[in-house]
Amino acid sequence: MGCPNCYDLGTAIVLTGNFADPTGKPADPGEVTVRILDPDGNESSMTPSKIDTGVYQVALDPDVPGVWFYRFEGTAPVDTAMEANFVVASSQFVDAA
Repeated sequence: MGCPNCYDLGTAIVLTGNFADPTGKPADPGEVTVRILDPDGNESSMTPSKIDTGVYQVALDPDVPGVWFYRFEGTAPVDTAMEANFVVASSQFVDAA
């Protein structure tokens, strides 16, 4: 597809959350959770993998076309959250999902 944060149905994607202290230096929260909201309004939670200090990722295989939302949430000492969205395009092929 030709837009940022757009994916074709059946494409696995990796979501990344970055955490930093008040000075902007990468820092780890006590606990990190990822909340996912699919286009049908169904919410789920995932536990991400730590990639580096302050960097966490989850792999997701979106199975419904539309706009998806996600939110990385951290607890103290880096008590913050970030959220974003991405779009999954529908497919003309029945077996793409």
